[in-house]
Amino acid sequence: MEAWYNLRMLAQYLDAAMRLAQYEYLPEDGVYYGEIPPLAGVWATGETVEDCQRELREVLEEWVALRRQWGLSLPVIEGISLTQVV
Repeated sequence: MEAWYNLRMLAQYLDAAMRLAQYEYLPEDGVYYGEIPPLAGVWATGETVEDCQRELREVLEEWVALRRQWGLSLPVIEGISLTQVV
């Protein structure tokens, strides 16, 4: 497949995963905590919800890259599969 198509599919996958993110404020730590429940180990914290979202996106990108590098499967999210892409 063409590289632009692969990048487009990756961007769609990341956007879909971020739509599943859940955030909460942790008053005892004074930070926001965010996670993407279907993706084990994808979580982040930040002083603001926006910081947390940015950090979570970076963690997600690294998580996808590592799973691809290690030959591990990625779950289908909102009908988007990266099995044969990227």
